[in-house]
Amino acid sequence: MKKVVKLSILLMILFLFGITNVYASSGALKKDSIIKCPDGLYYGQHGSDNHWHEAERSNTWSSWTAVGDIIPGDDPCNRYSVLPFKDVKTYEWFYEPIKEAYLGNIISGYSSTRFAPRDKVTRGQLVTILWRLEGQPIVNQNSKFSDVKSGEYYTNAVNWASANHIVNGYGTTGKFGPGNPIIRQDLAVILNNYARHKGLDSITGSKLNTFVDYNKIRGNYAEDALKWAVKYKVISGRKLTNGSKAIDPFNKTTRAEAAAMIINFKNTMSTIPKESEVQDTEVTTRKLQAVNTAREYLNQYPFSRKQLIEYLEDAGYTYAEALYGINNCGVVFLYQAVRAAQDAVDNSFYSKEGLKKYLLEEEEFTEEEADYGIKHSGANWNQEAVEAAQEYNNAYPLSLEMTKDVLMEYELFTEEEALYGVTNCGLDWNTQAVESLKLIAGYETLTDAELINTLEELKFTHEESLYAVEQVKGTN
Repeated sequence: MKKVVKLSILLMILFLFGITNVYASSGALKKDSIIKCPDGLYYGQHGSDNHWHEAERSNTWSSWTAVGDIIPGDDPCNRYSVLPFKDVKTYEWFYEPIKEAYLGNIISGYSSTRFAPRDKVTRGQLVTILWRLEGQPIVNQNSKFSDVKSGEYYTNAVNWASANHIVNGYGTTGKFGPGNPIIRQDLAVILNNYARHKGLDSITGSKLNTFVDYNKIRGNYAEDALKWAVKYKVISGRKLTNGSKAIDPFNKTTRAEAAAMIINFKNTMSTIPKESEVQDTEVTTRKLQAVNTAREYLNQYPFSRKQLIEYLEDAGYTYAEALYGINNCGVVFLYQAVRAAQDAVDNSFYSKEGLKKYLLEEEEFTEEEADYGIKHSGANWNQEAVEAAQEYNNAYPLSLEMTKDVLMEYELFTEEEALYGVTNCGLDWNTQAVESLKLIAGYETLTDAELINTLEELKFTHEESLYAVEQVKGTN
């Protein structure tokens, strides 16, 4: 009796002094609560409370027992965290990929303490993450999407991704949907397109029949992208309670999952072979059709590799089918660049630099192909400058000096070529001055001195300006 009383008194003293950890730390821990911290120690929780305890495995490895004191807080491993986010626990599966993405300035939180790992990632956020991974390049052209406004956090990212064919938007709607959550199969497609942009293999893949829901994938383009993502361990699927795996193609992706997939891709890039090193030996009816379609297109117009792929994809071929068609249709893109250069100078005027810019930016040839095309185009740059001077003055009467400036600044002719153009274009600059004067608003009411001054500002000579005033005033 005395021993029971003494024990009760001892427990009361421990309670009063807040020394209850020894008592609270006894007993079995829930097996599904066990976590391992970076220090190598295990921690777990009782079923009756949410307190964390250091855990010790039984000799049979079948159960866990609490040892030591209660660990304060909701994250026993928090002291090892290098992240500022309170909602990213070190023991959760997504801690490491979020840490790598955050420290690499690839992804950021909603605030200094909140990451929201379970929130759905939007299409705008996803493209911004990829853009940061690329080093935040600036593209001086707007995207084709009507719902991507200037000045938004994702604007530069979407412009870059659109210019490099990494994103295509929602079919023919002209919209990108930057605020919409991204589904897993679309995320795989965007990462696959990014791999293509980097010149990496984007066509080989692994079978998807190990996933219980692989038949839910919609579209050949998405199936190919998911096969690729599985092959290169960008996506591993979600484990189900019965031990099987699901790929969840239409499930909306969380921010944690997006971080993990992109970090997986980043860390795998060095092991993915270049596209030029991959041999596609699987022959299908669709691939053979792509070969014939490519030849039909090439019989009509010159194409760069990029543009021919786009045309074949627009015709309904997958990227793998389009690539097979191009690689097996016998095309030589150096010669295609020659055709494109010749067509360009036959239908308009170009300087050498202007033609190179056109072939690179508009026709999307490589620099080597563009240089080859220009070299073998047969263009006479002096004659091109003559045609340019004539065309500009047909549209608006200019002075010799103004025409020369336009040819050099806007058409990128050399000074020597521009001078040849204005000297040999057959224009009478006195007549040009007369026609230019007639276009001056209210010229009838201006004095001779005012008219001469205006024409000289347009870079006509004093003699040409005086001639124009005499001719016009003399006819009034």
